Amino acid sequence: MVLFFLFAVLVGSVSADECNNWQTLHPEWLFCDDFENGFGSWNSVDPQATLINDSGIVFQGTSAEVVAHMGGGDSNFELYLNPRQEQVHVRYYVKFDPGTDWPHHMGGITAIRPLNPPYWPNAGYAPPGDAAFWSSLEPDSYNGGRYWLFYTYWHEMHSWTSPDGSPVGCTDNCYYGNVFAPEQEQVQRDRWYCIEAMLKANTPNQYDGEQAFWVDDQLIGDYRLGNPVGNWLTDKFHTWGPYYNPNTALPFEGYNWRNHSDVLINNVQLQWYHSSGNGPEDIVYYDNVVVSTNRIGCVGY
Repeated sequence: MVLFFLFAVLVGSVSADECNNWQTLHPEWLFCDDFENGFGSWNSVDPQATLINDSGIVFQGTSAEVVAHMGGGDSNFELYLNPRQEQVHVRYYVKFDPGTDWPHHMGGITAIRPLNPPYWPNAGYAPPGDAAFWSSLEPDSYNGGRYWLFYTYWHEMHSWTSPDGSPVGCTDNCYYGNVFAPEQEQVQRDRWYCIEAMLKANTPNQYDGEQAFWVDDQLIGDYRLGNPVGNWLTDKFHTWGPYYNPNTALPFEGYNWRNHSDVLINNVQLQWYHSSGNGPEDIVYYDNVVVSTNRIGCVGY
């Protein structure tokens, strides 16, 4: 299988308005890249990135960025935030090619405390509360469909191994990303989405942490102390569908992301990760990425 990581570039009024003089026009923004001049100031870029011209691919204009991989694996664009932040919004445009398989992961927002030796996130394990937390927004299967959802790790996450979320009898790989999937229309291929995700750190040892996301400027998922109302079952918080029970539903308890004030958001990642290498070509398009401390919103369609 050939994996492609394609970044479409807007040209004309939308992209010019978006990233031109953004440091002056938007002091709350931490980063803006419309890919008109290569890959901007990302700290880590897939080494196979190239520039192509195809007006049939891009959102607007005639230019696009492409990264190709042979076999299963992942492509990554990473941005390291300095100074580290208590709250971060990430907004980007994305379109899934008509023939693509759905990805395994798509990156996200991460908080890692500088430690010696360094802490490195590991799938299958809950991170220590004084070391890290992170959350990814991705299109995944849920209640028989394909929906935008948060896939989230933190030190009080629930285990997949028992109905109440405790790791009963489990000694290894007891925790995988907890799922938060609000009710919405199913994700479609071959259309542009404007996606914005927000992650807010908590006061250490308190449950005032938050995360939320918007699709095409509409608030879809909003998870914070007291909102929404739902049911935990294993590692999923259900607010609709067959596992949601309104008779036993409770307000969400909020996120105690961390128990140390030095665990701050320091990484934003765009990822195109496929765990299998035996399928057809898998293609995604990204555009106009903005990272901010406040709400960003979408540019015009």
